[in-house]
Amino acid sequence: MQDNVRKYLKILKLEIDDLIKAIEDGEALLAKRLEERKIRDFVFLENLSVFRMELMGFKTMEKELDIKAESAKSVDEFIRKRVEELGYPRAVYVLINRKLEKVAKIQTIS
Repeated sequence: MQDNVRKYLKILKLEIDDLIKAIEDGEALLAKRLEERKIRDFVFLENLSVFRMELMGFKTMEKELDIKAESAKSVDEFIRKRVEELGYPRAVYVLINRKLEKVAKIQTIS
């Protein structure tokens, strides 16, 4: 059973890495749009701050999965509570929850 949990968490971390890469790509696109003057400074800064909060949330959850999630009753509940406690945007929980569902489907296939 523990091996299944470890495998589940390992796949989930790969999926969170994908979310991190998507945020980094979004930041690069945002910077390009600012450079091209398609958006104004205040829009850039507002969006950048949202991206950074989400990025911090994903990275924190990824680290905490190693430390605490294995002993939690529910990974979903653990992540929901931690995102709330740490004040990250709700999108962090919503996007990770989608990845949780995807990983669960993958595990039922294999």
